[in-house]
Amino acid sequence: MIIHSSDDPGNSIGSTNSNLNNTSSNRTTKFEDDILLEPYILRKEISEFGYFYNNGREEIQLTNFIVKLEKQVIAEVNNKPEIYFSGKVEFTEGETVEIRKLRGKDLASPLQLITYLTNLCGTKISFPGSPNKLVEAIKTFNRDTELLRAEEFGYNEDLTEYITSDLVITKDSFIEKETAIKYNDLGKRNKLGFSLGSDDEFLEIKNGIIEDFLPWDSTQRTISALSFTFLPIIFPHLENVNEKKTYLMLKGPSGCGKSLMCEVLQQFYGDFKSLIPWNSTSTSINVAGHSFKDSAFMVDDFKSQSFNGPNKVNEVMTLLQNYADQTSKQRSNISLTIRDEKYIKGFLTISAEDLVISEASTIARGIIIDMENKIPNLDGEAKLRKTANNFKIFTPQFIQFILRKEKSDIENLFNNNKIHFLDIQKTKNLNGNNIPRLVNNFALLKTSWDLLREFLFSDLNKEIGDEYDFLYQDDLEHLFIENYRRVQDLNPEVKFENTLWELIENGTLILTEIGSEDYQENKRVGYFEKHISDDSIEIKIAINMRKSFNGVNAVLKDEGGIGNSLETLTQKLVQAGKIRTVPSGRISFRKEKQRGVEWIADFPKHIFGIRGEANTVTLGEFLDENGLPF
Repeated sequence: MIIHSSDDPGNSIGSTNSNLNNTSSNRTTKFEDDILLEPYILRKEISEFGYFYNNGREEIQLTNFIVKLEKQVIAEVNNKPEIYFSGKVEFTEGETVEIRKLRGKDLASPLQLITYLTNLCGTKISFPGSPNKLVEAIKTFNRDTELLRAEEFGYNEDLTEYITSDLVITKDSFIEKETAIKYNDLGKRNKLGFSLGSDDEFLEIKNGIIEDFLPWDSTQRTISALSFTFLPIIFPHLENVNEKKTYLMLKGPSGCGKSLMCEVLQQFYGDFKSLIPWNSTSTSINVAGHSFKDSAFMVDDFKSQSFNGPNKVNEVMTLLQNYADQTSKQRSNISLTIRDEKYIKGFLTISAEDLVISEASTIARGIIIDMENKIPNLDGEAKLRKTANNFKIFTPQFIQFILRKEKSDIENLFNNNKIHFLDIQKTKNLNGNNIPRLVNNFALLKTSWDLLREFLFSDLNKEIGDEYDFLYQDDLEHLFIENYRRVQDLNPEVKFENTLWELIENGTLILTEIGSEDYQENKRVGYFEKHISDDSIEIKIAINMRKSFNGVNAVLKDEGGIGNSLETLTQKLVQAGKIRTVPSGRISFRKEKQRGVEWIADFPKHIFGIRGEANTVTLGEFLDENGLPF
């Protein structure tokens, strides 16, 4: 590029293009298509195309192009307003280059604007005039550019409108209105949004859900997945009675249909050609999920091979915890201002081959459904996919149905469903620290199903809805108990206790009786002593926690280990009433002391030849090695 001087106090950037540099200094010719906004001229002639500046003595060509800004969008970034422009750069003979996101700060800086346009258009673009006047010319001829305020997809703050890029849904109407959506990290060829169909099309979709989707698999799987898909539409209306979200995991072997189910259900929220895979980083999952506010967010391909090491697994568990608890970290940038880290705002459904996560509290934040392989049904799959292409017609009608509901009615329904699962918990004698989370998760799921059933099954097919509901209530109770057991089995202290006694029982680890010698130091994890009184026998056990911890962890290595540090595990066992610690760290027996903690909870008494439930038992319940009473 060649720098030319002009009447402008600053330098102007020119071009070697001879046609542009031969502009007459005393032009008097006026073209019919000129647009004159003093002192700037917009000219669209093949011989002279671009912006011109009239300084009162001559016309100076500023560019060989015209910028047409079609939209200006105001958004808030890190709590500061920022403006973005979209439009196009026009050259002669109708050639155009699309402007997707020109920042306001670039338009305010001549040199940044020139850099942006050069990167966008390459060598075809020229700036023979003043950069400062170029900026003013572009702004002068784009004064009427439509101004839009960027909004997030989903509900507005007071839950009276559900906003998409081209539709605003209220309880009374569907308003076709263009809105700039703030976040749009949806993956390639994916679009959030809905369609408004005719009454006949809507009825056809309802029947397609009932006839094609619900029978596709067991009612436990299809109804649970469908209900969870519509939970993001209901959840915001429960803000006064519930703050915790839950995730859904469809877990099963390759070919079981979990990915198909996710692909089909995602279509209720727009046009999706692909799902976001979990081989992406946790950060990218969070960024993508941030765009799915108040909508379903399906992530595919969750499996062990995607996580090469415990640190990656820990990242996933942190992500799921932050998602369910609706927490996000705040980080300071270089200027020390605070900015929020993006986190998942959609409702997360995971298609998984493996559970991967091993921490009970993380698992308890979700609902896990086991999937099984089934006989392939290619015709049925093709029909289901075809039906799913129009699922986006169903969703705006359901949103309007929810908006017409009294918020208190939805809250009462949720609270009653919590009572329902608490009754199951009491009846089945289910206990544990994670019960409140499980009850909350399943109350959310049932609330969604209750509302969806009311909407989906009209008076004409109400009997079918009642039949599905009758079947699903049993399925839901079984699923609740299955998830409880999964959490209990993976509770670190339960996991440790069960595995420890299993290893002692099969001889992998041993307890040595006080006063005897076993010469198996590498297998010994503690000591025990039998005390026989007049009418009973007492067993006292000292456990070396470090040796026991290492032994159990080694066996559970492929499952992610115990899931707690030695110190945390010891503390939890004390709180659970499983062990007793003493200040000296040495447990007293009648003849000696041994380092460790005292095991004070139940244990498999047959290991010591005891029949009965108590640690102190009658003489008749203590057997010798031949199975005979002492």
